[in-house]
Amino acid sequence: MKSKENPFICRILLIIILYLLQGYIQGFMSSIPLYLSSYKASWQEQSIFSWAFYPFSFKILWAPILDSIYSYRFGRYVTWLIPIQIIIASQDIVVDGWSILLFTSSNPQWASTCQTIGQVIGYFLGSTILMTFESSNFMNKYIRKPLSLPQRSSGLFSLQQFTFSGGIGFIFVSLIISLTFFFNQPSNKTMNINKQKKMHTKLDLFETYSSILKLFQKQCMRELALILITFDIGFAATNYMTVLTLSEYGITRDTIALLNIPSIVIHILVPLCMSRIRHPLIWFAYGYIPRLISAVIVVIYIYFIPQILHTWYFYPTLILLFCLNQTVLYIMIVSRVGFSTRISEPQIAGTYMTLLATISNLGQSLLSTLVFYIANWLPKTDAYFIEVGGCVLLGLIWIKFFWHTLMHLDTLPVEEWYLKPSADVDIIIDYEPTTTVKYN
Repeated sequence: MKSKENPFICRILLIIILYLLQGYIQGFMSSIPLYLSSYKASWQEQSIFSWAFYPFSFKILWAPILDSIYSYRFGRYVTWLIPIQIIIASQDIVVDGWSILLFTSSNPQWASTCQTIGQVIGYFLGSTILMTFESSNFMNKYIRKPLSLPQRSSGLFSLQQFTFSGGIGFIFVSLIISLTFFFNQPSNKTMNINKQKKMHTKLDLFETYSSILKLFQKQCMRELALILITFDIGFAATNYMTVLTLSEYGITRDTIALLNIPSIVIHILVPLCMSRIRHPLIWFAYGYIPRLISAVIVVIYIYFIPQILHTWYFYPTLILLFCLNQTVLYIMIVSRVGFSTRISEPQIAGTYMTLLATISNLGQSLLSTLVFYIANWLPKTDAYFIEVGGCVLLGLIWIKFFWHTLMHLDTLPVEEWYLKPSADVDIIIDYEPTTTVKYN
C-alpha cells in the first residue's frame, strides 16, 4: 500500500510545484496595476495594461503542436516541459495536459486541486511577498524599527531584484526536473521507446488542430463555451476594480497585500475539501448567487470607507469580507477547473484543457478591458460603485438564463465530450517504467 501511495504523493507535489510557477507569474502581473495606481494611472491607462494578459487567451493557437509532436522516450508532455518552462503561457498547456494524464486513473479532481493550491502559493509569492517586502513603509515600521535598524528609503528588495530572483527560481526548478527525469529513465531505452510507440495512439498535427473544430460541432461544447466566456460578467468590476479603489482611498499596496494573507488559508482549504466532488458544475451554479451577494456587501462597505477608515473595526471587517468573497470565488474556480479536467479527452488533454482555459481567459480579459474603458467615461469617484451595480444586475440575468444549461451539462456522461466513443479510444499512460494504465 505504501509503495503505491508514494508515487501518487510525488505526482501531487510535482504538479503543485509546476503550478506554483504559473501562480508566481499571475501574482506578479496582478500587482502591476497597484504600482501603476501609485503613479496616478487613469482607468484608461489601466485598461491598456490589461492587454498584457491577452497572450494567455491565444495559447490555443499552438497547443496542438505540444499535443502532437513529442518524443516517445519522454512522453507527450515531459518532452516540452523543460524547453518551454520559462514561456509560461505555453508551460501551462503542458502541465494541464500532464496533470490530467497523471490523475485520470484515480480522481481527475486532483488535477484541479493541485492547480489551485500550486497557483495560490505562487500567487502569494508573486504578489503578497512582493508588495509587502518591497515596501519601505512596511520594512521601516514592522522590521527595521523593532530591530533598531537604520531607516531606509527602500524595501528589502527592489522590483528589479525580485524579478531577477524569480527568473533564477524558474531555471533552478527546470534543472531539478531535468536531472530527476534523466536519472529515472529506464535502463533499456530502446525497448521503452518501442513500447511507447506501440501503446500510444498519436494524432498528427493536422488531426490535433482539426480536433478543435470537431469539438465545436458538439452542442454541449458550444453551450459550455458560451458559459465560460460570459460567466464573469457578474463579477468583473469587483474582480478588477476593488483593490484599485482601495488604493484611491489611501490604502497602501503593502497594506492591501497584508489584507489578503488570511485568504491564503481559504485558497488552500477549499480545493482540498472539494477534491472528491462528483458534480462540479452544480457546485459552480450554486456558488454564483452567493458570489453576487458577496460583491454587493463588499461594494457597500467600501462606499462608507471615508466614514469608517480610521475606526478599529475597519480592517478586521474588510478582511472578513475578503475571506467571504474568496471562499465563494474559489468554490467556483475549483469546480470549473474540475469539470474541465473531468471532460478533457486524455488523447488531446493539453489541447482540450487549453481550449477551455482560453475561452475562459478570453472572456475575463475582454471584461477587464471593458470595465476599465467604461470607468474612464464615468465620474471618477462613482465609477466603481456604478459598475459593480451594473455587473451584479447582469449577473442575475446570466444565472437565470444559464441555470438549467449548467444542470444539464453536469449530467452528461463523459463520453459525450470526447471526439470518439470511449470504446474507440485506446490510450495507455505510463506513470512508472513498470506500471501501465490502459483506457479502452
